[in-house]
Amino acid sequence: MTQDLLARLPDSLQYLVSSGGVVVAILLVMAVLLTTVFLVKIWQLWHAGVLFSVATKRVHKAIDAHIDGAGSAPPHQTARQLPAEQMAADIVTLAYSHRLRGAPLVAEARRQLEHYQRRLRSHLPLMELIATLSPSLGLLGTVLGMIQAFRAMELAGRDVDPAVLSGGIWQALLTTAVGLAVAIPAIILLNWLSRRIDTHLGNIDDQISRVLNFAPADADTAATGALPVNEQLSASVRNQRHAAN
Repeated sequence: MTQDLLARLPDSLQYLVSSGGVVVAILLVMAVLLTTVFLVKIWQLWHAGVLFSVATKRVHKAIDAHIDGAGSAPPHQTARQLPAEQMAADIVTLAYSHRLRGAPLVAEARRQLEHYQRRLRSHLPLMELIATLSPSLGLLGTVLGMIQAFRAMELAGRDVDPAVLSGGIWQALLTTAVGLAVAIPAIILLNWLSRRIDTHLGNIDDQISRVLNFAPADADTAATGALPVNEQLSASVRNQRHAAN
């Protein structure tokens, strides 16, 4: 049965294109593009450790062990246990090496957060564009099809065949159905990816904050009464997430 469906698939696509015209052809191209972008994002987020929380839980456990005094590795090595959190490890390493402190450290954290978030959210605007544009494009095809159907009815005069008219109408409505068939999965996949990325950025916020609680004290921060570095980093993460949304 599966082989029969696969064998009929090219004919079905050809029938859709021949019935729906250029609009359906464009929508099918958008569907292929959507599938390609989604698979690329899955591959990217898989290698970044975003999709599953096993590695993140391992890092949280290692940080807990360090805080309790049971861990032997310094916090920045603990952060490096999660490859996706290389950015977090770099920030923590800077804090412990005294190369950056206070406001310069927060500025560097903000720069790295912006770069990391842009990388995670790359191609998502394209998915959003497909989700937004495909229903409108399908509706446009329906309107054009209805215009053609009623134009044909006008030209036929009194000799209008109801079967021909109804056939023209359903072919016109086909473009709206195809547009919705592309838009609905696009919206679902986009929301799912966005939630996974937001959760991942929240984990980065939590890990950086917890580790920097045990970083060497910043005398300048204590003297000026400014926010602790970990709180400034947390604020930076939250601001970047809100800006993206």
